[in-house]
Amino acid sequence: DGDGRENGQREDSMRASEKNRLRYQKEAFQAAVNGAPLGESLSILARILTDERNGDIRTAFYLAASDGKILNPISGAATMPQTYFDNIDEFPIGENSLACGLAVPTGKPVVTRDVFEEPRWQPWRQLAEKFGFRGCWSFPIKTRDSKAVGTFAVYLREPTEATPHDVALAEIVTQASAIIIAQHREAEERARAEAALRESEEKYRLLFTSIGEGFYFAEAVFDENGRCVDILYLDENPAAIHMTGQSFRGRRLSELGGYEQYWLDIFGRTARTGEPQRQELYAAPDDIWYEFHVFKPAHAAEN
Repeated sequence: DGDGRENGQREDSMRASEKNRLRYQKEAFQAAVNGAPLGESLSILARILTDERNGDIRTAFYLAASDGKILNPISGAATMPQTYFDNIDEFPIGENSLACGLAVPTGKPVVTRDVFEEPRWQPWRQLAEKFGFRGCWSFPIKTRDSKAVGTFAVYLREPTEATPHDVALAEIVTQASAIIIAQHREAEERARAEAALRESEEKYRLLFTSIGEGFYFAEAVFDENGRCVDILYLDENPAAIHMTGQSFRGRRLSELGGYEQYWLDIFGRTARTGEPQRQELYAAPDDIWYEFHVFKPAHAAEN
């Protein structure tokens, strides 16, 4: 009876642990989807290992710089104090490094049972003593193509060897972290692209509105036989309004009345072929000769 009760308790404990792991993954992914800071999502994942070890560890996440030479801590993702990171920011990556700096180029966990016994840690032992840890485990965070983009670090107060269970839990953390980091970077790229597009559009708008020549953006309207029968004006700059004495925006050439057929022919030909044209023609309604250049922007639709 005693053995059965113990087995039942272990099974209950395993089920509870599995439930917690799934809950933390779900919460972390949801936080990332909702736009939470990267550190917030990753700190939730770290609890998968922290809770299993009853809170006797401290954790941190690091990202490799774009040049692949240094690691930087991810703000808000750690239970290690900020003063620790102040001492190790821009930690070197390389085959001759240690801990997280070694886990990135090798793509393998670097498990140091006791930093006081590891020769590579000799320059950093005073820092380990100051912040009260002896064991240090570093696990690479790898993308789908197996490239390490960062690390998950675990710090322990006493010399401790990682068990297969510890390594398996860390693997869960790093796999989920890789997905969240990739999503975060994609969001950053989109934000940068959108900001660059806005800046480009602002520069274009400034040029468009300040240039002295009249400009129109127009759309050629074709009938079922492929003949241009009208022109819809989409936009114009102030110089164009000054030149004609009226705004064409949102209006069709047919509404303005009296314009010659050759205007439609020229616009239609350029819209169909993409071939630019430079002409000097008379517009009867304005009683003006216009020198104009018609061209089709590279990104324009068929008409």
